[in-house]
Amino acid sequence: MQGKSSTTSLGRLGEERAADYLLREGYRILRRNFRSRRGEIDIVALQGPSLVFCEVKHWGSVGFEGLEYAIDRRKQRKIIEASKVFLKENAGGERSVRYDVIFVGRGGNELRHIVDAFAE
Repeated sequence: MQGKSSTTSLGRLGEERAADYLLREGYRILRRNFRSRRGEIDIVALQGPSLVFCEVKHWGSVGFEGLEYAIDRRKQRKIIEASKVFLKENAGGERSVRYDVIFVGRGGNELRHIVDAFAE
């Protein structure tokens, strides 16, 4: 059984891999680990005119076929609420907003990016 620090380390590794991937793909990372009373966002980035709120999930026991169930509606709502706080605090302007999910596999060697994974 993994302890909290082990899980936290895996989460950080996943976020590092995801951030590296986004940078290689031409995204500009604006913020990492944005927290508000309404929720948390792992990565906030720009891709062209789009402001992308990205949830990063590290998985080991679930295969790719089960990933679509990894972020339930409650978690989506928390991310959306946190994004509203971010936009208010950072004057989001007229940018389009998108919610992506990046799944990082065991050891960080496998990655799947789901663009526009859910909507408000």
